[in-house]
Amino acid sequence: MSEKRQILYLDLINKDLDFIHNQIENASTPLETFQAYLLYVRQIGVHTVLALSSIADRVLPSDSPNDTNDESTKI
Repeated sequence: MSEKRQILYLDLINKDLDFIHNQIENASTPLETFQAYLLYVRQIGVHTVLALSSIADRVLPSDSPNDTNDESTKI
């Protein structure tokens, strides 16, 4: 991932979490507070999966259809 994309991605995370934090602060009922915390947990999970996917793209070899050493395609 390029440095510019990393900065944009971190900015997106910050804006997302700021939005959720405001929802938590402005919640007027326990249900709204609970829903805001659920959204927070969900978004943390989404951002974690995206980050792990980005790392995996850099670390793991790509699946090329021309790869003749792939055991799963041998008959």
